[in-house]
Amino acid sequence: MYPGDQVSVSGRFVKTSDGQPVGKLASKTDLEADGSVAGSVSGILVRTREHTPTECQRSLKADRWETVLVKLVLPSPKLEERPLLASTDLT
Repeated sequence: MYPGDQVSVSGRFVKTSDGQPVGKLASKTDLEADGSVAGSVSGILVRTREHTPTECQRSLKADRWETVLVKLVLPSPKLEERPLLASTDLT
């Protein structure tokens, strides 16, 4: 994976253009989108045990791992679902 590669998110899973899963969004993420969402790789974050707080190290499953950072293109809400702007009478 390289910056600029195309990905999609379906549910919480980040997948390559050929459907290979490469990551999962945080459990509290809610994209509020029907179906999959298009995106691209913006970078790869490399993490290590050494750079993890001591109190969290016991739960680690690896000494080094990579996280795919993605930029998502969310569909715009339908016009009728947008809040209406109130006008103010200045006279």
